[in-house]
Amino acid sequence: PDGKVDPSFGKNGFIKENFSDFTKGFGLSLDSNNKIVVTGSARKKEGEKDCFVARFLESGKKDETFGKNGFVPISFSPDKEDECAAVTVQKDEKIIAAGFARKTEQDLDYAIARLNKDGSLDMSFGDPLKSGYQNPFGKFIVDFKNGFDIAHAIIVDNSGRIYISGESQLDPSFPLVNSLRYSILRLTPEGRQDKIFGENGLVIIDTGQKPGGTMSMAL
Repeated sequence: PDGKVDPSFGKNGFIKENFSDFTKGFGLSLDSNNKIVVTGSARKKEGEKDCFVARFLESGKKDETFGKNGFVPISFSPDKEDECAAVTVQKDEKIIAAGFARKTEQDLDYAIARLNKDGSLDMSFGDPLKSGYQNPFGKFIVDFKNGFDIAHAIIVDNSGRIYISGESQLDPSFPLVNSLRYSILRLTPEGRQDKIFGENGLVIIDTGQKPGGTMSMAL
């Protein structure tokens, strides 16, 4: 409470875990039992990274009831780079992680996955019949405009609808630094694009000549 490092947590107040030869954590959330859920990227080899979700006990120890020794890798685009930056835990303890999947050097897409409490993919999440969805069972990607689409934040409303926001390239033919805009995706509780929100669940907010992107959200 006083802001000092808690020596009872992890090792002298810190957790250091390498789930690969190069691991980066970006997003963090707590579940109802104060377990710590972390997401980020783990490199498999040069030029290839997977998203990951890891869970730790309140003490800072790895939660061995989750995935394999507390760690779950998630691959959206095999042999390419995936990275997750945001994670949240639903009321039912299912975990949603989001970030990007690299389709090509110039095309990144929103990447979303939902895990069950034990770390397995939630196979009821997504819409395999929807065009634009890939890896539709438990994890999928959404392409806004065939350019850079990167998710940074997730929030779930009281009805279970899922909002994911970040930045998207308004016009892929323009220089990247000038064409990034705020973007929001809304999904139904089942993981389908919400047709009554924006254009088939997608909204890009054009800020004129100034680039922008969201890093957090509130309802």
